[in-house]
Amino acid sequence: MRAVRVLGAILVVANLLAPVRVLAQPDTVPVEDEPPRPREDATSTTEDSGVAEAVSAREATRGAADDAVSVVRAVDPGPPEDAPGAREGFTFGSYGRVVVASDLVGGAGRDADFVRYGSRLDEDSYVELELARHDVLGTVRSRVVATLAIAGPLFHYDGRFDDRVAVRNLFLEVEGVPSRTVALWAGSRMARGDDVYLFDLWPLDELNVIGGGASLTLGAHVVSLCGGLSRPDDPFQRQSRLAMAPGLLAPVEVVVLDRPRLVLAARGLMHVLGVEAPHEPRVQLVAYGEAHRLPEGRRARPDGPGHETLAADEGWLAGLELAGTLARWHGQLFVRWARGLGAYDPLGVPFRPEATVHDTGRAEEWLAALNVRWELPRFGLLAAGWWRRFRDADPTLFQRAVVTEGAFALRPHVFLGAHTGVAFELGWQRHEAASLDDRTGRPVGGGAWKLGFVPFVTPRGPGLFTRPHLRAVYALTARDDGARSLYPEADARSRRPFEHFLGVGAEWWFETSSRREP
Repeated sequence: MRAVRVLGAILVVANLLAPVRVLAQPDTVPVEDEPPRPREDATSTTEDSGVAEAVSAREATRGAADDAVSVVRAVDPGPPEDAPGAREGFTFGSYGRVVVASDLVGGAGRDADFVRYGSRLDEDSYVELELARHDVLGTVRSRVVATLAIAGPLFHYDGRFDDRVAVRNLFLEVEGVPSRTVALWAGSRMARGDDVYLFDLWPLDELNVIGGGASLTLGAHVVSLCGGLSRPDDPFQRQSRLAMAPGLLAPVEVVVLDRPRLVLAARGLMHVLGVEAPHEPRVQLVAYGEAHRLPEGRRARPDGPGHETLAADEGWLAGLELAGTLARWHGQLFVRWARGLGAYDPLGVPFRPEATVHDTGRAEEWLAALNVRWELPRFGLLAAGWWRRFRDADPTLFQRAVVTEGAFALRPHVFLGAHTGVAFELGWQRHEAASLDDRTGRPVGGGAWKLGFVPFVTPRGPGLFTRPHLRAVYALTARDDGARSLYPEADARSRRPFEHFLGVGAEWWFETSSRREP
């Protein structure tokens, strides 16, 4: 109930403050984290002129939209108060998707993916509500951002008045102190870089960090640093017990183990080619790295009396992104390598509950991803793929979990008019593990093909990333025998060679710091 009251308060405040919002520039000038969007007159009374106008508006903003953002979402140095692009006041933003679907056999449509980053065709509902305050004081700009996230299922579906709510952003960012090339921030933040939209994948920087950071802008190049702590509420990092204290009538909580993980991240963006010519070939390079550290701790044994010592642990992650634009083509290649503690999510625990706790030094992850888009006035194509190899930290040869998996997807779009279109998707995914299936005696692994059909309505005109979208979705997933064996026997998907997903939904984003046009 408390989370619901917080959500209601944010919506009321956003509604009251919307009339006083001040923007000192037209919508066609991208500012900070807002996705570039077509002009208000991007459509006309005729179908052909509407398409041409929308494409022209999108081309006008493409140069700025393709600039990569830093771990701390650094932007260009703050302009003087009266300069174009400066703005003050409150803004309300949101990213959201709402989906309802059937499996055509009497049940609800469900996600049929079994790899880590699956197709977004059959994703669930999720929304972020963002309220931000912008101030300009001479050459100094500040921004306070609060983002509330809600994950499905929603109340109208399950009838439970207890939606899952999380605070995704709560930070202050100041630009222009001590110089116009510096940006500083502190608070709780989603620190993200470039993504692969078809798989909802951020191959390099995707941190959920509470801490702070800084960035330095040197011409067209940006260097960014951030750091913070994370401590999942798990006996691996936190343990408490009830104990009696002298003079008290009731037991009090005593913290036995408390060891947050320290995460430090650095990102460098360098424009190699085409900085001064936005419509000419452009190339940019991003280097990214993380360092992870867990201190030593001592906790009560979960399986008996006495205490045990948890050794200090550490790890790292390093990656590169190469992005380029040529005419109507844009591509990104990502490579990431992680070792030790860096191979595990900072909000996750490296070990299964029943596993022995030991050093993570043997853990390793390799990830490569490719993202391509091509766009014409009436046609667009998104293509993406990724490959991942993960080795668990277990030092026992025959118990070590080694997973190899990957997926690719092609999604062509055909724009039928100024406000309608249809997309098709062909995708494939495969998962393999070094362990053996106890039921069959064969190595664990399987693959699946996915076909999708998505007619959509796009109020802002044609474009691969114009939003909002109102759409219908049909997805057919064809699993082989190995893929079906990846599910428990009690799961109906272990017996179905085909999975249907037929539904309707919507997706939008505007004025949000969590997602932007690639």
